[in-house]
Amino acid sequence: MSALSKQPDNLNFLSPLKFTFLVNKLPNVNFFVQSVLLPAVNLGNIDVPTPFVKIPVYGDHIDFTEFQIGFRVDEQMQSYLELFNWIKALGFPENFGEFAALAEQDRRRNPVGGDELVSDGALIIHNSNANPNVKVNFKGLYPSTLSELAFDFRASDVSYIECVASFRYEQFDIEII
Repeated sequence: MSALSKQPDNLNFLSPLKFTFLVNKLPNVNFFVQSVLLPAVNLGNIDVPTPFVKIPVYGDHIDFTEFQIGFRVDEQMQSYLELFNWIKALGFPENFGEFAALAEQDRRRNPVGGDELVSDGALIIHNSNANPNVKVNFKGLYPSTLSELAFDFRASDVSYIECVASFRYEQFDIEII
């Protein structure tokens, strides 16, 4: 069997311009997402000592890096505030009521139950015909970092404010749609 007979069925390249991102708890952020970084996956290794060299052997623990999105901030700052309030409620709120309000808000959205403090999310990647092709499902997503907002009078043209948010999560899986 020659190498030519082992060519892929689809020769189109993956486009970085065709995607949709959705987090259940962030309707405003979902609308303004501009960029997404699919996390890196790292399988550690174990060095087995020998009298001469250490031999690397694949590990048994997978590390996922943080998931990052870039989004534009609307002039009412609703997209920014969704994440800011979520982080604030998860962190050290000023009072117990903030944490309780987050849980109550989620109970109203999801009366079936579940963990009110995290959310599931999905990155839908489209093919060259702009049809959904691959779905990356994130489980147990919560924001860990929200970048600063830069205001500057010196700009010669309006460059709308963008923000970066990083998320931690339990795991993600990839499925072909």
